Amino acid sequence: MSKIYTFGDSFFCRWVETGNEYGWIFQLAQKYFVVDTAQPGASNYEIYLNFLKYVNDITPEDTIILGWSDPSRFYVNSGISKNEKTYELYYKNFYNSALSRLYQKTIMNEIKRIIKEKNLKALFFWSFPSDYIEGPKENTNWLDAILSNIDIERYQYLENFDNEVKPALVYFSKKEVEHLTSEKEIIDYFKNTDKRPNHIGNRQLHDELVRIVSEFVKNRSAGQIDLIKRLTNGT
Repeated sequence: MSKIYTFGDSFFCRWVETGNEYGWIFQLAQKYFVVDTAQPGASNYEIYLNFLKYVNDITPEDTIILGWSDPSRFYVNSGISKNEKTYELYYKNFYNSALSRLYQKTIMNEIKRIIKEKNLKALFFWSFPSDYIEGPKENTNWLDAILSNIDIERYQYLENFDNEVKPALVYFSKKEVEHLTSEKEIIDYFKNTDKRPNHIGNRQLHDELVRIVSEFVKNRSAGQIDLIKRLTNGT
C-alpha cells in the first residue's frame, strides 16, 4: 500500500481533537495511509533530520509532503527544551542571518538531490516564507509573520521546487487573527488557545489542500500551484 509521508511543523500535524476533523492532514488520513512526522515548533533542521530518518522507507509509489518552517527556528538536542532562556541565548550569541540562509538553502538542495536520486515524488509547501522584502527587521521570525502587516508580494522564498504550493500558509492564518496586536497576545494564542487545526479555521482552505494533495497522489505532478487562485476559482 502506498503511503503519504508528512514532514513539517504544526501546519502539517494531524489534529484529532473533537470538532477539528476538518483539518487537512486529518482528512488525508481518512483517505490514505499517512505517516505524519510533523511536530509543533519544528525547525527546518529537525524537519531535515526527520526526513533522513524515514527516507529509506519511502518508495517511488509513496508521496512526500514537506512544509518548510520558520527559518529562524533552531535545532536543540533531544531533552533540551526551547524556552525563553534558550531563545534569548541563541539569538544573542549564535544566530547569524547570512549563515542561516546558507544552511537552509543547503538543506533544501540536499533534499532535492535525494528525492531526484531515489526517484521519489514530493509536494513542497511553506509554513512561513524564508524572508521579506523590506521586512520589519533583519532577523524576522514567526511572530513577525503574524504581528507585522507584510504584503504577500513581499514574501521571499529561498528555493523553487518542481511541485510546489504557495503562498506560505501563515498568510491565511494571519488573516484570521488580525485582531492580535502584541507579541504576548500572539504567543498566548498560538501556544495556548488556538483551537484551529493547523492554525487555520477556513474549512474551504483545508478542503482545497486535500484536493491538491489528492491530485498529486493521482497524477504525480503538480507544478507551481497558486493557492489563492485555487481558492478563488478552483484552478
